[in-house]
Amino acid sequence: MRLTLLFLSDIDWEDMRYCLSRTLPRPSTAQLNRVDWIGYPLLVRPGEEEGSWAMVYGYSLAWGAKSMGLAEVPALCLEGSDLESGRCLQISYQHRCQFGEASLLEKSALVGRLLRLAGYSEKEVIDTWLKALMLSPNRATLDRLKCLAAWPLFLTEAAEVADLAPLVLLALAELSLPEVEVLIPFFKNYRWTHSRQREILRLLLDLSRLEEKSLRQICQECRLEETQPPEEAARPQQAERVRRFLFGRRYPRLRQVEENYRECRHALHLPPQIQLMEPAYFEGESYHLRFSFRNREEFERALAFINDLPKRQVFEKLFDFL
Repeated sequence: MRLTLLFLSDIDWEDMRYCLSRTLPRPSTAQLNRVDWIGYPLLVRPGEEEGSWAMVYGYSLAWGAKSMGLAEVPALCLEGSDLESGRCLQISYQHRCQFGEASLLEKSALVGRLLRLAGYSEKEVIDTWLKALMLSPNRATLDRLKCLAAWPLFLTEAAEVADLAPLVLLALAELSLPEVEVLIPFFKNYRWTHSRQREILRLLLDLSRLEEKSLRQICQECRLEETQPPEEAARPQQAERVRRFLFGRRYPRLRQVEENYRECRHALHLPPQIQLMEPAYFEGESYHLRFSFRNREEFERALAFINDLPKRQVFEKLFDFL
């Protein structure tokens, strides 16, 4: 490799065969002004046309430099054996990992190109590359990665922005493209945590199977549950509303038990310093009671309230839910 100054006009922006990070967020002008370009050179290889260069790593930096009006930037040019497809992809991935672990979508892009460009066999990818990528080295994982690699660019970009959990992406890889096109904007709209995403996807798939409805229909019915468009401030509340809607629809009996329990707990008029915690999904065998106090007086008051609970008729109803 040799370090040189590269004119951005010489980059073939359509040749992204060896660039794995095309969907990364593009840096802002303020971020680019803080970049030490000598420390973060682009990585390029000769393009198809004479005098052109194909990107191997640094798409977001190159795009940002172009938007700032820069004419040229430092670049490392691959030469000799580094131009071999498999080696070139390996270098691209190594450079990507200098800035943190690659996303599952970037790993799937690497796997797809190892098969398509470098001519690796599926067995070689499973035995060597999947282990190096810290993924399960088996046929099922490879098939899912191949599906992800085949997604059109707009879906890949949307999935990156939605910050989908790796397990959710692997599950989406088993669905048809029309279903994926419905689900990614749905998840992007509510921005659930990764653990919540897995729960929501499981509920959606269960409801689609049990009610024999399309995922599009169920997602549309979820939107009807919204009281208003999910603006930024109201997004967490709307996301929880949708989750409760799906959960209650999937488990109607459990939802009824939860509602009855909430009414019963409300009737107890527990003070703020006393918390009653039900067993998860009402599948356990015991409740948990926790109380806090700042002084002896608060302790005695909380203890007296707790001692008085068994005398109240509504307290006995709690045991009907176990």
